[in-house]
Amino acid sequence: QVEERINGNVVSGEICDVIATTQTGDMVYISKIEAYDTSTGNNVTLPGLRFQIRSTEVEDRRKRNSQLGNH
Repeated sequence: QVEERINGNVVSGEICDVIATTQTGDMVYISKIEAYDTSTGNNVTLPGLRFQIRSTEVEDRRKRNSQLGNH
């Protein structure tokens, strides 16, 4: 498990490297997201993000299969 606090809108290269070395099927969670609402001047809590790492090979196979089903 890797945890890092980020201020701003850029994920550090170090975290990108960690994500890049994950394996197919691994889940990545991004939580405790806040945004600044310029119209009200308040911080707004946003829902967390979760995504699963997928293999390019698997995605290519899915695209081919879906294209074959459409012909």
